[in-house]
Amino acid sequence: MKTCAIIIPAYNCHEYILDCVKSVMSQKKIENIQYGMRIGIDGCQKTSDILRKNNIPFYYSKQNVGAYVMRNSLMYLRPADYYIYFDADDIMNHDFIFQCIQKIDNGCEIVMPAKIECDKNMNKKNNRAIVQDGGAMCFTNKVLESLGGFCSARCASDTDFMRRAEMAGYQICKIDHALYKRRRHEKSLTKSGMTAFGGKYRKEVWKKMTEERERGIVKIVPQRIELYFTN
Repeated sequence: MKTCAIIIPAYNCHEYILDCVKSVMSQKKIENIQYGMRIGIDGCQKTSDILRKNNIPFYYSKQNVGAYVMRNSLMYLRPADYYIYFDADDIMNHDFIFQCIQKIDNGCEIVMPAKIECDKNMNKKNNRAIVQDGGAMCFTNKVLESLGGFCSARCASDTDFMRRAEMAGYQICKIDHALYKRRRHEKSLTKSGMTAFGGKYRKEVWKKMTEERERGIVKIVPQRIELYFTN
């Protein structure tokens, strides 16, 4: 039996996380593959309370460490054959996991599915399917082991992950039809505070990441934290 870990870091997502969880739990099954959802809450009481109220197991840290450190920590809890990272405010189509794993089993090593951009109420902004860095992604354990994981910065680490994967020679495949809805709201990383597009912090972080890649750094030592489990 192979395993697929769905990695979901969550912070200030109490308004949206149940929609996300329901979409994961309703996924089309694949014979001989076991799905496992790993939700990580970092220092956010409201989101924790919602999950407890609905009897949804999760991991938590006592401090806000950022989405990428949480992703690393959740992935390294135990190995899986496939990893999917997904944002806590987005919604999967029912065959999201099925199509991603099917693509990998046909020779791809990293899969980037297209999305539909929506507002905070999940109203579509348009019907255009978009594939871009910074969205959901599926990859194998081999990829994780060779790249190490995500940089610990609070933004742009997913794009850096993809650039390092390209340097390592991995085959990256796209699914051009939309497999999930991406929720955009005022608390999104790309819109809020220092992590917003065009912000000083994001520019400084990206410059440092680029310099490291130019020095040939492909595998990093991922920052991780201790997580506590509650069910």
